[in-house]
Amino acid sequence: MANNKSSGALITLLVGVAGFVAGLLVAPKSGKDTRDDLMKDGKKVADTAKETVETVKAKTAEVKARSQQAVESAKDGFKKAPSKKK
Repeated sequence: MANNKSSGALITLLVGVAGFVAGLLVAPKSGKDTRDDLMKDGKKVADTAKETVETVKAKTAEVKARSQQAVESAKDGFKKAPSKKK
């Protein structure tokens, strides 16, 4: 489930970048205005990417902790299970 959310965030980011580039190519602006827009929007994209990375890191840590807890619970269950010695 986390993988689907991460993929969706990445696709959204890439579509946004593609739309931004397409808009620059057809916008009638001076070079300075275009560079200024690039800087502003580039910072926005970088911020969004950082947020996405942090979200993925947090979700990964959460899944790791849950997995470790499940493994430990399973180990404890096997230790407590009665042995079937004959």
